[in-house]
Amino acid sequence: MFCSDQGFVHCERPWRIQTMAAAFGWNGGCATPRDDCGKRDLLFGRAVDAEAEGVAPLATLVPYGRLLAEPLGGKIEAPFRLRPVTALDTGKVRACAAGADGQRPSRDDWEKCRGGNVVDIVAEGWGQGHARASALGVAGMMASLAAAANGQLELRQPHLVRGLHGVGSEGSSSLQSAVSRFGLADAGPNLLSRDVAEVILSGLSYGHRVGTSRLACEQVFDAQRCKDIDWIAGKTGTPTFPNDDRSLDELWRLCGRGAARTRAEQAACGPLRPYKWYVAAYRTERGDPRWTKVIGVLTERNWIRDTGRIHGAGDHGPNPAAEIAMQVAGRHAGFVTGYIQ
Repeated sequence: MFCSDQGFVHCERPWRIQTMAAAFGWNGGCATPRDDCGKRDLLFGRAVDAEAEGVAPLATLVPYGRLLAEPLGGKIEAPFRLRPVTALDTGKVRACAAGADGQRPSRDDWEKCRGGNVVDIVAEGWGQGHARASALGVAGMMASLAAAANGQLELRQPHLVRGLHGVGSEGSSSLQSAVSRFGLADAGPNLLSRDVAEVILSGLSYGHRVGTSRLACEQVFDAQRCKDIDWIAGKTGTPTFPNDDRSLDELWRLCGRGAARTRAEQAACGPLRPYKWYVAAYRTERGDPRWTKVIGVLTERNWIRDTGRIHGAGDHGPNPAAEIAMQVAGRHAGFVTGYIQ
């Protein structure tokens, strides 16, 4: 993302990524400062700033995706807007990449960064900082990718309402209902390259064979079947969680009221949750090469009663979000039937 292959010089990739995020439906309503930057309408799939003849349409706004946006004036409680395109200081990016020991590669790479813009943009590059995503937004991203791989030139964003039907005769009332004053959101052009989408999905189809979703796949199917499956392509995700090495009792004692805490201990008592992600495209018709469905799962790991520790500590063990998704997709595609303990 920061052009290490070209010595971090004249790097425009963050801004190309910002542009592509919009192609996936992210950063809606972020062109100008708004409190709902990065949200979308769940009913009709509209952007948050959509209007119809000067009337704000009926909408249910939900978090979707926000990337490379910033709060106005640097105040976290302020409305957000897209970051303006700026040239990053090459020296600061290079120092950030090397970390405190000044060596690359090493364990402290991309730590101890300095410089406001560099710090914020690097954090977003790691999926942290001001970046935000919901399961719906990640699934919508995968839907755009799958549609491009299918060769679809247009795509509607995720929505619940399929159609609108009026009641009463035409002209029976001079006061139109709010619903009748706008239609469904039109399909928009799919800006993703088919060739690139096909390559990406081909790579993702190996995640359950030899990648991070293999153990989850083997909880639903057997190992040999997982090696042969070509109808699902997905990606796992494990956000930062600082308490993999602590028991729940230890965490309770550490974070109790009045307990003295170092900076590291304060981070342990912060808001980070033991989440797991999985998002995938899959095929529901055998013999049909098109990707027809996508699924996104965000789940929170459980604490194990026998050990007192979090499930999958140290990022070991099957990803529960991937296991849930494969149960659903397998049944939807007809590859899993009945009840599985």
